[in-house]
Amino acid sequence: MEIALPQGGEKRLAPIGTLFKDTFALYRNRFLTFMAVIAPPIMLGAGGLFVQGNRLATVITIIVTTAVNLLAYIALIVAVRGGDAATSYRESTRIFFPYLWVAILVNLITVGGMVMALIPAIVFSIWFIFGQFIFFDSSARGMEVLLRSKEYVRGLWWPVFLRFVLLGILIALVMIVIAFGFELGAQTEAPGSAASPAEVIVISILQFFFISFIITYLWVIYQNLKAIKPELAGAPVNERGKGFFIFSAVLGVVAPLLLLTALVIGFVSFVAKNPCLLYDIKNEPCPASLQEPLSLGDELLPQTDALEVF
Repeated sequence: MEIALPQGGEKRLAPIGTLFKDTFALYRNRFLTFMAVIAPPIMLGAGGLFVQGNRLATVITIIVTTAVNLLAYIALIVAVRGGDAATSYRESTRIFFPYLWVAILVNLITVGGMVMALIPAIVFSIWFIFGQFIFFDSSARGMEVLLRSKEYVRGLWWPVFLRFVLLGILIALVMIVIAFGFELGAQTEAPGSAASPAEVIVISILQFFFISFIITYLWVIYQNLKAIKPELAGAPVNERGKGFFIFSAVLGVVAPLLLLTALVIGFVSFVAKNPCLLYDIKNEPCPASLQEPLSLGDELLPQTDALEVF
């Protein structure tokens, strides 16, 4: 399926309406492949509903489900580029760990940007959002993938950002409608009842539909960027800013660890000052040996009858 791309050296992204038109057309064209890709994680998630009473089985299911979900996400990227479901999963399995490293880098740099301020995190996320496609389109790996993505977005950050925001608004509106439908259905059920397995499966399917649509939309934008900047395809990676991004990634590791350490120290200190807290949480009586006297005077001053004072 052909995508409407900028022609004649035009340096502007396609209009938003054209992007959505191409996205829907490509999505329809690849729909059955997307369904085949998302089937394994959906079935695995449904199977996990039957082991909730067993802690060990639940932990194992969570770990396996997380790995399969990531494999499915990578497979969706391969599928939108034209691969069938089997080929997509084979490719996602082959490059799982190199891709995982790129994903970790993006998240660490973005977290580091959030530590510095919210705006850098937003800027970084838009710069690096097309790294997931560049990973497959070139031999670049690790930080090089992110730097090349930044070069494609350079000079077009605002158009890319606005198109991403509009996609977010569209998905939010659809989710509101879906949530309203679930709310109407919940009114017929007993108050406080848990979601049924069927509802959990439906929600999971909808989540993967949204994810596959987002990937398709970003792929269409990426094709536009490649048409606008064809010279980047064979050019060496511009490493300008690499040191700053490495610093941001390190900050994305150190800052959460410092925050976690501070929280642990604060919690331990609070519990030390309130020894009966843990017993209160468990609704158990606090041992008398841990209970503090009502006041310093009650402990140190002799008990005197009130009449003797006068």
